[in-house]
This record gives sequence, C-alpha cells and structure tokens, in this order.
Amino acid sequence: MYRFLSAAAVSLGIAIPAAAHSGSPYIGIEAGLSSGRSNDVDEVADFAASQDPALPSGPAGPDDQEFDDVFIVPYDKGYDVAVIGGYDFGIIRLELELGQRSVGLRDLKPDETADSLIETLNSALNRPSQAPDPGAPGLAALTIGDFELSGKMRARSAMIDALLDLPVAKRATLYAGGGYGRSWVRALGDSDSAWAWQYIIGARYKVSDHVELGVKHRYFNSGIVRVRQQEIAYDGNPNRLTIDGTDIDQTIDAFLRPEIEGEFRTRSYMASLLYNF
Repeated sequence: MYRFLSAAAVSLGIAIPAAAHSGSPYIGIEAGLSSGRSNDVDEVADFAASQDPALPSGPAGPDDQEFDDVFIVPYDKGYDVAVIGGYDFGIIRLELELGQRSVGLRDLKPDETADSLIETLNSALNRPSQAPDPGAPGLAALTIGDFELSGKMRARSAMIDALLDLPVAKRATLYAGGGYGRSWVRALGDSDSAWAWQYIIGARYKVSDHVELGVKHRYFNSGIVRVRQQEIAYDGNPNRLTIDGTDIDQTIDAFLRPEIEGEFRTRSYMASLLYNF
C-alpha cells in the first residue's frame, strides 16, 4: 500500500506540472439545445355567486380552495446560451457565467388532484345543469382539455463556476465541475428568483495558441421558485332556487390561478468557443 501511494503521489506530481501552464484570462460564448424536467401545477380556486339583487339572497358560494399537484406541465425542447469569462490557473479554472435558457410549455397532464379539482368545479358551477334550471343543460361539464398553460419558461442566471481540467492529449482537455449563483425565472406573466446551482462536464480542443472549441453538458437547477398566472374565469350555469317562496336564479362562477412552484431544472448540450489571452 505504501509503495502504491508513493507511486500515485509521484504520478500526480508529474501530471500537475505537465497540465499546468502560466495562468491566463479567457472569455467565451456558448450555445446549444436545452430540455426541461416537468413541473407540478397547483391551482387556487375562488368562487363568486351572482343573482338579481332585487330578489331574496341565495346561499353564499363555496369557500375558496387550494389544490396542490393538480397537473403536470412538460416542456418542449428549447435553447441555452451563455457568455463566460474566467481565469485559467492551470489545472483549475474559475469563471463567471451569464446565461439564459428557455423552453416552451406543453399541454397539461393530470396529476394527483386533477379529478378532485374538476369534480369540485363542475359541482359548484352547476355544469351541466338540469331542468328546471334556465337553459338546461347549458355549459357542458369541464374536462382536462379545458385547462391549459401557454408561453415559455425562461431562466436567466449569474453563476460562479469552479472547473477541474484533465489533459488527455497535447491539445485536448476534459473537464468537470460545478457552479453556484442566482437565477431569475419568468413564466405565466410572473417572475421569481432563487439561489441556483449546476454541474458541468465537457471537453475542449485547442485549435491555436488562443482559440479553443468545446462541447459540454450542463445540468441547471434554479432553486425553488414560484410563478403564478393571472386569474382565469370559468362560467357557471344558472341554478334555480326557491327562497321564501320566491324562485331565484343564482349563478356561481370560478376564478382559477394556476401556479408553478418548485425547482426549474434543465439539461443542456452546448458548443463553446473560447479565446485565451
């Protein structure tokens, strides 16, 4: 064991000077394709009752409710771009990265409480209605197809990365490391920020004394953020009630606020162009 450790130490002592070179600053640009891991969608439901104010008052509408994990929102493929600048110490590099990734929102899929939300809404909104309700059957029962989100999920970030270089040939280098920083996420017309982290694996090839080309894989985690869409109205059917011997038609409408809360996570495969000073 002692001989093995001694040999390893000698090998490491030879490898590090061979890998190291005079420290130098560098800048670069990166771009590539990105895919996002799906997120859960919660819903906040507010109810409002309306009727002819000249008639006796009917019962109040249902209490407002919150539903967790109603839908799952998958993401389309998107893009990831970044500008980097750092200092190469030889075997270790430290760099500042300013990046942005964007993916589109796809059709919602049912999650744990989707059935509960839809049943609650159809019951409260009297959908469909039955005689003697005016205009029965009126609006049809809601289904999952009546719920959708549109737009994109975007995350800007400012990260500080620490990367370990491993030369594998005269001009080729493998590297790996991670970063920590701040993310600013925007979706559904809302925005939030959180502390973010990422890990990186890549390879670079020196095509001249100053220019390097590279490829990299980056896993990015925005930290826990929350974005909420503005209220979406769902109309109810009139419900005929008899109050103190008087028939009244009361309608209950719902106002839903979809919300995405959690970590926005992406995997990106990128090409890099670096210039060493």
